Amino acid sequence: MSTLNSVDKMQFEKLFDLKSGYVLSFSNNTFEEFFREHKIDIYSEKYNKDSGSKAKRLRAFWEAEDDKIVGQVLSALLDCWEIEIPNPKDDVRITYKKCRDIANRLIDNDCTHTPITGVTRRGIFGEIEDLEVSWSGSLSEVDFLSRLFNLDEVPSSDSRFKNAERDILQHRIMNDDWPDYWIFSDSRFNLLEVEDDVFLRFLCEMIHPTLRKEEEARKLLDVFNKYLERDGWTLFKSKEISGRPVFSARLARLKEDLLSTSERVIERLSGEYIDKQIKRMKKALGDEEVDLAVGTAKEFLETICKSILDECSEPYEKSESVLSLVGKVRKKLEVLPESIPDEAKGSKIIKGLLGSLGNIAQGVAEIRNIYGTGHGKPAKSSGLKPRHARLAVGAAMTLGVYLFETFQEKESFVKSEKGILGQKNR
Repeated sequence: MSTLNSVDKMQFEKLFDLKSGYVLSFSNNTFEEFFREHKIDIYSEKYNKDSGSKAKRLRAFWEAEDDKIVGQVLSALLDCWEIEIPNPKDDVRITYKKCRDIANRLIDNDCTHTPITGVTRRGIFGEIEDLEVSWSGSLSEVDFLSRLFNLDEVPSSDSRFKNAERDILQHRIMNDDWPDYWIFSDSRFNLLEVEDDVFLRFLCEMIHPTLRKEEEARKLLDVFNKYLERDGWTLFKSKEISGRPVFSARLARLKEDLLSTSERVIERLSGEYIDKQIKRMKKALGDEEVDLAVGTAKEFLETICKSILDECSEPYEKSESVLSLVGKVRKKLEVLPESIPDEAKGSKIIKGLLGSLGNIAQGVAEIRNIYGTGHGKPAKSSGLKPRHARLAVGAAMTLGVYLFETFQEKESFVKSEKGILGQKNR
């Protein structure tokens, strides 16, 4: 599965106008021929999604295949686009350039990864059994497996029946003489050795919101990712249904996305407002609404600082500046340059980094005051570019996550110290 993220996909959706159901001016025949040149049978069942339109098959393709082949195909499609649109408008040319950069990134990615091993698969299956959860959730086992396999074509292990569907009904419903977790060792489905994409889809279906409650799905997700990350994979939220996450699989990135990292702050400080800010920043960056992204970055940093100060019972003024708030949090968490002893290893470098934290806060605040939302400026007043917005958002995220994780670490230390003192006083 490729590492295309939602913003990447939006760029191609926009450039190729995929909402129409078509891909450029390809007919069914030329579309098939184009993919055949890349050794892909685009009209195979693997890429059949809903109506099976060309746009939907392209989406299914980039979900199913790895970075290198997806990058090569998208690059070739961009070549075709250039032929069809020789003189695009400036804004369209910008979108094209972004798409070209994405395709090149995919091609350059090192997609070599360890296959999902039997050790990983057995570990996941073992924990599912320990949790005593139904692998098919609220669905019958036949209905669940039908989402992944054509049961009419899977042979029966009972000579009385023609296929697996009748087989399962007989032995799981009528006789009930198979164990609850028979699927993990059944050689016909071969989940211990089946292709990675089939195994990953099995796991994603297990935590689909239509068949499992949110709390149980979250527990399973934690288990799955604990094992999958050892082999270079992770399950991530790819979309939502009625506010519930739907998960897909992708190769784990070498560096964790700062926005995704920041989402952990929501869970710990549990602020609905913080949640809205992060979603707002993601959408703003995706839509290139740079003013909104910068304004929300500053508000995010303020909210993180106020939340930490609230947790520490430290007072602050309602209208206090973000620079002052960051200063108070740094002082409370002892992340000021003067808190590092001179004899500490690398003290000069660490002090320099800590000293720059205030500069980040000041920079985010100043750029927000000039370009961000909230100061009554006309909508087209900003000369800020998307890359500048990403810089401001990235800086705010880095500082916010650093302060939060420092707070979390110190809070854990204090709790452990109290526990030790409590034991000594018994």
